Amino acid sequence: FRSAITNSVCCAGAMEFASFSCVAVADFPSTGRGLAVTEDVKAGDVLLEVPLEKAWTAARARQADELKALASDFTDKEMFYLHLMLEAAKGDASTASAHLQALPSLA
Repeated sequence: FRSAITNSVCCAGAMEFASFSCVAVADFPSTGRGLAVTEDVKAGDVLLEVPLEKAWTAARARQADELKALASDFTDKEMFYLHLMLEAAKGDASTASAHLQALPSLA
């Protein structure tokens, strides 16, 4: 398990808007990339907090200027995907570029 934990620089982009405690990015052979606890925790411990206004949600996607006109034509899931693709296409110009760069590649 410990060998699965990768360098914490992988989540540097996420650190800009999320607070982590006792967790690190890890690669798991059977399920892929995820978060692993790095020390003992007990029920009720908060391990990760993301402010709602920074979370990837369909509601946030529907508020994006470039997607507002499409909001009524697509499902929540489709809007979510469109928003991710839109922000990824912006590259470094995206306010979420650091987070997007920390995500695994689909290639």
